[in-house]
Amino acid sequence: MDFFFLLPELYILYTVLHCLLTISKFDWQQSRSAFVISKHEITSIILTRTLENLHICLVLVASLFLYNAVDTVLYIEFNEDATLFSNNHHFISDGYTLLFKFMLIFSTRLLLQASIDYLLQHPRSIMEFAILTQLFIFFLSILISANDLVLSFIAVVGFSLSTYVLILTDSSQHNTREAAIKYYYLSALSSGMLAFGIWLCYLLFNSTNFVEIEWILQLWKITDHFTKINHLGLLSACIYFILFGFLFKLAAFPCHLWAADVYEGSPQTILAFFVIPIKISVLGFIFRIFIFTFKDLIFLWHPIFMLSAITSMVGGAFYALVEKRIRKFLAYSSISQMGFLLSGITYGTIQCLTAAIIFLIIYIIMNLGLFIILLNTTNKKDNRPLLYITDLQFFTENNALYSILLTVILFSMAGIPPLAGFFGKYFLFLTIFQAKGYLLVICGLFSSVISAYYYLRIIKWLWFEQKNEKEENLQFIVEMSQGLQDILIIIAVLLVFYISLLNNWLYTMIDSLLWIN
Repeated sequence: MDFFFLLPELYILYTVLHCLLTISKFDWQQSRSAFVISKHEITSIILTRTLENLHICLVLVASLFLYNAVDTVLYIEFNEDATLFSNNHHFISDGYTLLFKFMLIFSTRLLLQASIDYLLQHPRSIMEFAILTQLFIFFLSILISANDLVLSFIAVVGFSLSTYVLILTDSSQHNTREAAIKYYYLSALSSGMLAFGIWLCYLLFNSTNFVEIEWILQLWKITDHFTKINHLGLLSACIYFILFGFLFKLAAFPCHLWAADVYEGSPQTILAFFVIPIKISVLGFIFRIFIFTFKDLIFLWHPIFMLSAITSMVGGAFYALVEKRIRKFLAYSSISQMGFLLSGITYGTIQCLTAAIIFLIIYIIMNLGLFIILLNTTNKKDNRPLLYITDLQFFTENNALYSILLTVILFSMAGIPPLAGFFGKYFLFLTIFQAKGYLLVICGLFSSVISAYYYLRIIKWLWFEQKNEKEENLQFIVEMSQGLQDILIIIAVLLVFYISLLNNWLYTMIDSLLWIN
């Protein structure tokens, strides 16, 4: 194996071991009374080092991406003996996977940075939080590059267990313990479905490696084996069990029922992890295996993706329409967004996949801006976060700048032109329409109208609703570092001027990455 392409993952493992040694050293010195230092100070040191280490990981991933780009140019222009990507029996590293890893590490680091005040002010010293977060990133990164179903299963179980323990950061609260238990048992059920699908895959292909499976499927297609196969039902069950196992992680229909309660009970930082980093890795993996490895089985997985996309888009929009609690609202709106993203691979074309990845990048930018604000907003009197949509009527008075930035983000989520959210949906619907997915386009437009209504309703509460005199004790303020404020302003600028700043560059880059693969 070429360990050069494993540098980001190896570095994360090194930082985890370093953090564990730091905690062990602190415990040993405290037991011998060598010096007096609080656990909160150790937590602060570990969190600061974690942010620095994730920054180094970003540099490593960006360097590998540039190396891959130069290698590709040499191969295409000069036909030199270059390696377009590292591809072995278990692990793959190319421009596509490095792009998703960059989005994963960048978003997680930014969310961790936005949560730093909450973590440092936590009543219990949570030294393990940074370690679990790094393990969380490690397993999600492995999932993105997994070239084998067994390795992908290990990655799924790994990040699921990390997430389960991270939910228990606020274990003193009843709804947090309930959310952790629900996620643990339902996640175990979905992992069991995934393991059963992998077992069926091994029975059929005598392998779990994606390259070998793709070769066998191409051979079956050439020999017209699909019409002669006696185990078509077994093949269908294999694909469906694997797909349902990953749809649970996306909280997409029909595996979405857990999302609202788990999102409601999770700490805000972990809620952000559910909405952004997990979605990035799982979608990156699903896009790759179904568009490239299982492309010859589109007659089996196309109906499932079609059903999941339509019901997620429409059902999530209707649930969000009547929801009053912010965290459950985010859960249902996320389900609806997953419907849009899944519709991008329903027809199995590179054009639709390119539009879906561009929409995913816009989704990440919008949600990062939203969570930077939510994670740094507290009530001045009792220090509680925003819990209800109606709380936003007390937000604007003390946070004029952040109210404007939040309005830009919400307008983009609503798909109002000329913001990025509008163009993301427009290009996605256009490619689906060209693939003759008329039903998906109609349902997507219907869902977009509903989602526009409830996002505009939030803006109404933010700016135009009269304050309830009975709630005079509510006075929400946003406190964040200058660096986060600058990032928030950059996000708003990108959303407003997306079509002139990012669109052509993103389309060219992603389209070239997919065609090379």
